[in-house]
Amino acid sequence: MSRQQGHRFGRAALPYAVACAVLVAAGGAGLVWGTQAKASVGASGGATGGATGGAASAAAAAVALAPAGALPESKALLTKRYAQSCELAVRERKFDRAMEVCLEFTRAQELAGKAHASMAVASMLRENNEAADMALSAKHAEAAAKQNDALGKMIWAYHGLNGHSATALALDQTEVLLTEAQEDGVAKAEILLDSLKQNKECRVQAQVALFELPVFCMGRGELRGALAGLGMREQEQSAGAEREVFLLGKLLPGAKQMTLQYGKQSGSQLLAPVLISYRFGLQEAAMASQTLQRLQASLQKKYGSPLRVESEALGQWRSKDGVLIELKRDASGDLLLNYRHEQRAVALQEQTQAQELRRAQRISALTLKAL
Repeated sequence: MSRQQGHRFGRAALPYAVACAVLVAAGGAGLVWGTQAKASVGASGGATGGATGGAASAAAAAVALAPAGALPESKALLTKRYAQSCELAVRERKFDRAMEVCLEFTRAQELAGKAHASMAVASMLRENNEAADMALSAKHAEAAAKQNDALGKMIWAYHGLNGHSATALALDQTEVLLTEAQEDGVAKAEILLDSLKQNKECRVQAQVALFELPVFCMGRGELRGALAGLGMREQEQSAGAEREVFLLGKLLPGAKQMTLQYGKQSGSQLLAPVLISYRFGLQEAAMASQTLQRLQASLQKKYGSPLRVESEALGQWRSKDGVLIELKRDASGDLLLNYRHEQRAVALQEQTQAQELRRAQRISALTLKAL
């Protein structure tokens, strides 16, 4: 397909950033997935870009879509029908319907990329926003990107950075996808590129490195790949992939698991680590004492003298890059070693409160409707 591929989701802007999973109506003018790629539909309704292979390929696709015995559907009519069914369903937030009607157009060579991109949007913005929906969205975005669809490239890169794509994407490959999407007019790609740039700058001054990984300068997708490379095995994953638990094996003596809590970065909505916690299980008194002394000595060597705190903490340190390190025991008696990015922790708390407020408002609206 040509590199100038548009998605006619209307003229009003979707004010939330990529993957916020909330569509907002704007003045009845329709909804748009971010700033879309350059329009490919001219005044006549026909697409300006054509599939590689020319008119013969387009005619073959039209024949494949036309009912048995019907005349081949013209490119203009096919494009119009696509806009009035597939894209309309997305614009009206009928995402399950979109997943059904858009499938037909994935078999038309000149519309396959846009249809897959529309399905990627529909799957990602379903109300439940579950991990399975994100994986399906990534699958369709990958198919769209391979058809040279600009929006598909951006969404596939987004899912790769968040660890939702079944196909692993290297950072340089992700950067290429986003650069091409930006050049084709997808404004959201610039936000993601800026986030990649910030992560690179973060690594230069990062003080906290766990297993020699600059964990707080890495996105979820890259971090998951690195942990798997170390031999860590995932024990538990919550819906939405914002909390994960890994078994460490022999990587940290005495520790039975590591928990990661992610939060969405403002603007890009990319998942970034907020809290990383090691849990050391109950041990015999002598062994527990040795473990505590070993951890305290290692932390002091790396981060200096502990902070003076009036709490039950067994030790607190603050790194130069804004990470609070705390050694303490929980209610069960397990020893915990927490690394908390303080600025992101505040943002995560605000996000959680906003989600709880929206949920309460939806429940109230349903209650009023039922009474």
